[in-house]
Amino acid sequence: MAWGKPPPQPAAAVVPSMSLSDLLSDEWVLQWVGGLFVLQFGWMALLYVVPSPMSSDVGMAAHQLTAAVPFAYAAYHGTRLWYFDEQHAALGADARGRLYAASEDAFSLARFMFGMQVFDLLVTLIVPSLRKAEHLVHHGMTLLTALCGLSGPFLMYQAAFFFGFVEVSSLPLVFVDLFRQFPRLHEGSPAGHSVNETVRVAFALSFLLIRCVLWPLAVLQLLRDLYAVWAAGELEGQLQMATFCVTCSVLTFLQLYWGGKIVRALLKMLAGDSSGREKEA
Repeated sequence: MAWGKPPPQPAAAVVPSMSLSDLLSDEWVLQWVGGLFVLQFGWMALLYVVPSPMSSDVGMAAHQLTAAVPFAYAAYHGTRLWYFDEQHAALGADARGRLYAASEDAFSLARFMFGMQVFDLLVTLIVPSLRKAEHLVHHGMTLLTALCGLSGPFLMYQAAFFFGFVEVSSLPLVFVDLFRQFPRLHEGSPAGHSVNETVRVAFALSFLLIRCVLWPLAVLQLLRDLYAVWAAGELEGQLQMATFCVTCSVLTFLQLYWGGKIVRALLKMLAGDSSGREKEA
């Protein structure tokens, strides 16, 4: 390196635009879809063979145990990119960068999320106890958001947050759902009761902070960026950006809807009322 000259800057990431057919044949996507189904069926087989409190609904139990893996993956990599990666942070220097800058790590995370949502959507359709309208809408909207993002690619900066960091709140939800669906896991056991109460509080606080406070703020920043780029006459991917506005609106409504239910459940728990927990979502 010549004296007095700044070090060369790393080359800008170059990632391809991917269509639906590209994604359905993408090795990374298929590895996640296939791997998650292997885990799903493996847990189902084990729960069929080994009697346990979860044997009454092996499909639902297997899904929750399987989902812990992609939740942990997304939470780790999303948090790393969003808070600790300087190169990723540099993408957010201006509105255009936040909308259009490429990132190989975020591109990989978005493809992972597409595969995860394919798995989740199919399992939600198959398992009766998971087949709720709001869950189908959530998976469908997230899948569409990932597809639009990868078609540019667009919004790779925000992918670290929406496809990664927000899943921090999903990790305690795995145990909340298992304890709610299978109360025998904690009933009659002081240790089980303590774990149940702890994960419920951890989920409630993390969901409210991440999905009901930070999420709307991130969406607001996205809308401001879209307006700034549009006002400057530099808007690209009009169809995808319009789709983002729709999917973000629906998903934000769902976060706030679930957040309201969580607040009510949290207030009941603080009042010592444990009735109706099996109906909480």
